[in-house]
Amino acid sequence: MPVTAAIDPLTVSVSVVAPSPSNPLANLVRSAGATKHRLAHRLSPAGRRRNQRDAFENWRDFRSALQGVDDGETVLVARSGVRIAVRHNRYDAMIVGEQFITKDYIRHFTAPTGRTPVVVDVGGYIGDFTLWCADALDAHVIVYEPAGENWEMLTRNIALNPGLAERIDAVPRGVASTGEVRANVVVHGNEVHVSSQWYADDPSAEKRTFVCDTLPQIVERAGGHIDLLKVDCEGAEYDIFDGATPEVYAACDHIVFERHRIPGWKDRLAAIESAMQMAGLATSHHGDLICAHRR
Repeated sequence: MPVTAAIDPLTVSVSVVAPSPSNPLANLVRSAGATKHRLAHRLSPAGRRRNQRDAFENWRDFRSALQGVDDGETVLVARSGVRIAVRHNRYDAMIVGEQFITKDYIRHFTAPTGRTPVVVDVGGYIGDFTLWCADALDAHVIVYEPAGENWEMLTRNIALNPGLAERIDAVPRGVASTGEVRANVVVHGNEVHVSSQWYADDPSAEKRTFVCDTLPQIVERAGGHIDLLKVDCEGAEYDIFDGATPEVYAACDHIVFERHRIPGWKDRLAAIESAMQMAGLATSHHGDLICAHRR
């Protein structure tokens, strides 16, 4: 049911950590760098500033939020009227920019005509992609977010947009190939990182068990058809798609997910793409984003 409740910032650097199997933070930093690259690589600094102004009424606040790391929050206001609160950490504003400025997850998606699109957002984080789809696509969105800290932000952001709340079905669960998953949660101030694949050797990581739905269950929840399935789960995407049956792929017109380089990822990704192609989906790579669409 619906929940009520002087430096160009897009090129500001993050600390570089050398990647290694025992240092999963390196993968996180590389993932953040890929997000930053997607935000910046097509535009000059002047173009980036123009796009920020085009996307947000309080675009100066957006730029400040990109640079600020403290205990504060900022409510960003999109030109469309969507309001979204971001914590002052290294990621919230950057990820909101990814959805509201460059729109990479939606770039290769064509919405259906004559009916309401059904979107599933796996890894909803603070609700950025969910709110964009509910507003810009007039979509019905089913969003999954298991981490309590992010869930609290997600539900607050839905409540900031009462006109969109009735289109959003927010689910406080994870998604996996089984009914639950054990994940590592690292909290640094108001920055929260969750992964079933990374941080196992981090002494500050908290082990949490999340109740999960599987992809077949999500298809059923969506009424048997999904126009757009988006997955961004910090390395858990391979396990999630392990639970996909041919019927799941037959129910999806478009899938977009971010690949993460966990051990064995190349073979697992190849198997996922093969299964999608056998179900009539054409796949393509766009940096770390994998898209599949109905032929």
